[in-house]
Amino acid sequence: YWFSITIRLKVRPIHDQIEPRVSNSNVAKNVVRYLHVHEEDLKYSVGVFVFPPGARIPLHDHPGMCVISYVLYGDLTVRSFDWVENMESSSHQHSKMDGATVDNMQNQGGYFSFTSTAYSWFFGKLGRDDVDAKAHKKTMSCANMEHHQKLRRRRACLVTHQKISSKSATSLYPKKGNIHEFTAGPGGAAVLDVLLPPYDIDNDRDCNFYEVQLPDNKGENDVGATYWLVPIAEPKNFHCVGGAYAGLGE
Repeated sequence: YWFSITIRLKVRPIHDQIEPRVSNSNVAKNVVRYLHVHEEDLKYSVGVFVFPPGARIPLHDHPGMCVISYVLYGDLTVRSFDWVENMESSSHQHSKMDGATVDNMQNQGGYFSFTSTAYSWFFGKLGRDDVDAKAHKKTMSCANMEHHQKLRRRRACLVTHQKISSKSATSLYPKKGNIHEFTAGPGGAAVLDVLLPPYDIDNDRDCNFYEVQLPDNKGENDVGATYWLVPIAEPKNFHCVGGAYAGLGE
């Protein structure tokens, strides 16, 4: 697979060339790699997500954050949601309606959770084998269980379902497109991600995963339709592992 970036420049996917390599070949084909570039604490972080063909970052949010995602090569299908603010209720009302929506979350797996900086979650998995990674995720999920148990399902409107390719960018804001997911095309993709500010548990900027509850009369990708988004644990089929960024031109 070759991607044309400009008239004279073509690139090949790099998902299978990142060090350290994922030892489990059955898992490697679905592993999203994260290459940390730079971070200014509490201000912004910059990194690159590298997707194998068909790999996916599941539906997740960015509390109080702005994010710019620029496609370096390949193509991605983007799906994003806005919270329907006027349909939200107090936490007491939610508990009456949806008290069981997060039951057994602790048994479903770990969370896509960050400690004081965005990079630390990825760094914690860098170079670990599958057993160590699971233990690490379990530790972090227990530390953040109280936060996630407070979450309840909320109504959200699907505002974007589109494909973007190299030299295209997508963005989100605290109250616009804040919940999104990426799915790579048949040749994979690489995305430069800038987070303003970074994830930070201590400042209520933890990352939460969601699944979509489909109404009987709506399809999965009906832009403008309203759905229930239910908080879930990190999907078991999602794998994201840190890699080494050598620097520009190296």
